[in-house]
Amino acid sequence: EVIDFVTYQFTVDGPEYGQIASRPLITYPRNEKMNSFLARVNYSFKHKYSITATIRADGSSKFTEGNKYSYFPSFSAAWRIDQEKFMERAENVSSLKLRLGWGMTGNQAIQPYQTFSNFGVTYYSQNDNSTVIGFAPNNIANPNLTWETTSQLNAGIDYGFFNNRLAGSFDGFYKKTYDLLQNMALPNSTGYSQMLINRGDISNWGFDFNVTGTVIAKKDMFLSVGGNISFVRNEIIDLGIPNEEIWLDGELRSESFYFGDNVSNGNTFKCPANIFMKGQPIGMIIGYRTDGIVQADDQNIPEGLAPGDLNILDLNKDGKIDLDDRAILGNPNPDFSYGVNIDFEYKNITFSLLGYGVAGNDIVNGPGIEYYTASGDAKNIYPAAYHEAWRPDRPSDTYPRILFNQEGWGSITDRIVEDGSYFRITNMTLGYTVPFKKVFKKFHIYTSFQNMLTITGYSNYDPNIMSFMGNGNIVGVDWNPYPSTRTYIVGLDLSF
Repeated sequence: EVIDFVTYQFTVDGPEYGQIASRPLITYPRNEKMNSFLARVNYSFKHKYSITATIRADGSSKFTEGNKYSYFPSFSAAWRIDQEKFMERAENVSSLKLRLGWGMTGNQAIQPYQTFSNFGVTYYSQNDNSTVIGFAPNNIANPNLTWETTSQLNAGIDYGFFNNRLAGSFDGFYKKTYDLLQNMALPNSTGYSQMLINRGDISNWGFDFNVTGTVIAKKDMFLSVGGNISFVRNEIIDLGIPNEEIWLDGELRSESFYFGDNVSNGNTFKCPANIFMKGQPIGMIIGYRTDGIVQADDQNIPEGLAPGDLNILDLNKDGKIDLDDRAILGNPNPDFSYGVNIDFEYKNITFSLLGYGVAGNDIVNGPGIEYYTASGDAKNIYPAAYHEAWRPDRPSDTYPRILFNQEGWGSITDRIVEDGSYFRITNMTLGYTVPFKKVFKKFHIYTSFQNMLTITGYSNYDPNIMSFMGNGNIVGVDWNPYPSTRTYIVGLDLSF
C-alpha cells in the first residue's frame, strides 16, 4: 500500500514518491522515439559496374532541438572483373569482384533524458523519527549532447576459382569514431561522480581474410573446409583532455589520459585496471611490476615492504612504493582472431564443426588476487598459496607470506595479468540419416556438443571473459566470472 504522495505528476510511474509503502518499488519512465528517413540510388552498367549511394537522416528523442537529427551518407562501388573480355582465357577463375565503400553511421545508445537534470527520491528524517520524501538531482544536465558518429572506408575483393570450389574474400578497412558518448569522471566536490558528454576520437583499422574450399564433392562423399582470420588495431586519437604529468614505467611523462572505473566497490579490487591514453590502444592494463618475493637478506628494500611481501618494483627509484611506480602491464586487445569450419558427409553420416579463437590479448585475472595469497579471509585459495607461502624458516620466491594483504597498494600487479589466447570448439554435430524412406521422408538422428573443448593457458574459468560487457571503462578484466556452459544435445529430425 502506498499513501500520502508528495507528487502525483508521475502517476503509475512513481510509486516511490509515496510516504508509506509496504513494498517499495522504484521505477523511472524510459520513453524514447526514433524517426528515420532513407534515400538510395542504385546504378548498374553491363553487369560489370555498379554504384550505390545512400543518405539517411536519423532523429532521436534523446537529444535536444538542434541535435535530434544527424545525417549519414554512404557510397559503394563494385567492379566485376571476371566479366571483362581480358578474363575470358582465365578458365579457372569463376568469379572476381573488386569492392570499395565509404559511409557514416550514428550511435545514440544512451539512457533517455540525459540532456535534462533527472531527479530522484531522497529521504529526510524529522525530529519525531518520521521520514519525509524529497527530491534531489541525480545527474548534471548536458543539453549539448549529440550523436556519436563513425565513418568507415572499406576495400575488398571477392574471389572464386575452379567453379567456386575455392572461394572467399579479402577486406581491409579504416574506421574512425568521433564525438564519443562517454561518462566523464567528476571530482567529489561537485556532488556528482560523472557526467555524460561527447568527447574523444578513436580509430580502428585492419583486414580480414576468409576462404572456403570444397575438398571432396562426390556422390557419396562431401567435404568442405573453411576458415577466417582478422587483424584489428585500435588507437585513441584524441580524448579531449589536456595533458597532465604521470609517472609511468619509471618515467615522468606528460600525457592526455584518464583511468578506467574501479573494478569493485569492495576492498579487494577497489582500483582501476585500465588506462586510456592518447596514442595508445584502448584500455591498456596498468599496475605494479613484481620480481618474486622480498627476502630477509635483500638490500635497499623500499619503504612499506617487508620480508615475505610481494617484491613490488620501485620503478621511479624514490625509495617507496606508491602509485607513481605503476607501469603498463599488458594489452587487452587481441593481435588477431580466427575461426574454422568443417562440413563432412559420407553416405548417411553427417559431421560439422565450428571453432573460434583469439591470440595475443592479456587478461586481468581478478580472482587471482585472492587465489594466490593466503590473506586469512574466508575465501578459496590455491593450496600452494598456503603450503608454499614464504616463511622465515622456509623462504619462498613464489607465494607471499601468510596474511600478506595488498589492498593498500591501490593497484593490481603483473602476477594476475595472463595471456588470454585460446581456441574453442564452439559446436560439433554428428548425425545419421536412417533409411526409412517407406515410412519417413527423413529420419535423421543427431547429437550436438556446444563449447566442447577450450585450449588455453589461462588459469581461470573462461578466457572468453564477459564480466564487464556493458562498461567500456573496464576492459579485459575477469572478475567474479561465471564459466561458459558445456551443452550436449540429442535430437531427432523427422518428416513424413
